[in-house]
Amino acid sequence: MDESRSVHRGPASGPSMTSIDLTGFRILITGGTRGIGKATAEACLEHGARVAICGRNESMVDSVGQELGKKGDVISMVADVSQSNDRERLLETVLSEWGGIDGLVNNAGMNIRKPTDEFTSDDYQNIMATNLHAVWHLTKQAFPMLKASKDASIVTIGSIAGRQYIGSGSVYAMTKAAVELFMRYIATEWAPKGIRANTVLPGYTETPLVQAIMDDPEKMQAIIQATPQGRFAEPEEVATAVTFLLSPAASGITGASVPVDGGFLAAGLSTYR
Repeated sequence: MDESRSVHRGPASGPSMTSIDLTGFRILITGGTRGIGKATAEACLEHGARVAICGRNESMVDSVGQELGKKGDVISMVADVSQSNDRERLLETVLSEWGGIDGLVNNAGMNIRKPTDEFTSDDYQNIMATNLHAVWHLTKQAFPMLKASKDASIVTIGSIAGRQYIGSGSVYAMTKAAVELFMRYIATEWAPKGIRANTVLPGYTETPLVQAIMDDPEKMQAIIQATPQGRFAEPEEVATAVTFLLSPAASGITGASVPVDGGFLAAGLSTYR
């Protein structure tokens, strides 16, 4: 063997690539009471993780927390991630209960769908605070716990709206473009610390966020025609991508953006207004 050359291999006992295994993982999911967040919480539990969720609606947090608690170890908290005190309380709780986290899913988000000239300053501030500022601050605040994990991963929910015009509203699109680039920076900066960071880009997905569109047959048909698979995504399909990226099966993946959009971006279409 030529000793002047070196061969670099992965861990001798590397993860299985045939299944997602989150046994023993501690996952914090923001906005985990409905839609993609709830589906992700359910998927993480199914794959063996402990899950912490939060939401702003107390009754919904209690109800979903009890429902998920039947499937595994769950912490449910009332919290608004746009508020610094609530972010601190979230992290203090998981640190106290679990000793830290192995995964962070930045899922909480909001939107106001209207033309730019109709936005108020409050509209702008509210969307930015939830969709962008909360992601930046919570990710940074979680760094010590993630650094202490043996297999840390961050997954942020972006959107195809951050890639091209789909009539979602300019502020929402700005925040989704920003968090995608933020994850690339974190992936690069924190890789030496053993932390991976990726973004999942849902297309039109059957969640409360797009309920108004689903209630409009004309708009719904326009989107379906612009989507190669000819349908909306299911929250569970997005959750599958998230849980894979959280798991050791994705150990070599960081700085990636994964569309779950039925081929919308690949087709390069923006016919829906």
